[in-house]
Amino acid sequence: MEPFGRKEKTKNQVLNFKTKEEQEEPKNSIIKPIAIGIAVLAIIVLIAFLTESTIITILTAIVGQIGFIVYLAKILEKAQEIKLKNLKEKEAVELKAKNLQQQLEKTKAQAKYPAVSRKLMPKITNFEDMKKYIERTMVLRFKKEEISAALISAGWPSEQVEKAFYEVHQAKARKTV
Repeated sequence: MEPFGRKEKTKNQVLNFKTKEEQEEPKNSIIKPIAIGIAVLAIIVLIAFLTESTIITILTAIVGQIGFIVYLAKILEKAQEIKLKNLKEKEAVELKAKNLQQQLEKTKAQAKYPAVSRKLMPKITNFEDMKKYIERTMVLRFKKEEISAALISAGWPSEQVEKAFYEVHQAKARKTV
């Protein structure tokens, strides 16, 4: 079980690894809009004091707020792009971890039952063929572990192998009733 623990630890380290810039980015993305908003407000107040025209003040306020809203929209768009990128990277890491786990299971099965995995394996291309293979090898009195090892070493995922055993067992139970 130790290899699984190491792999999980490595997977978690990859998923949680961030540079200092990425960790500080949320702080900067909050501070910048606030600073710009305060600057725009200060400019509007300054214009209001310097000009006695309310129309100019109102127009300045409207233009400033529109500019600020556009800036916030760009920040939100960039944040969404970053989240999407991180999600894709996470999915890629999880897929790689799943593939490594399947390779590990295959290697373990080959190491545990090396003769079985070489001798017994006909070409199985679909789930129904796998169920027929299980039925035939069980009639020949092979152990479930040996059959599973042969199928896993041939590249079948352990979940599908277990499902096939379950379905064969269910079919056998229906025949005896």
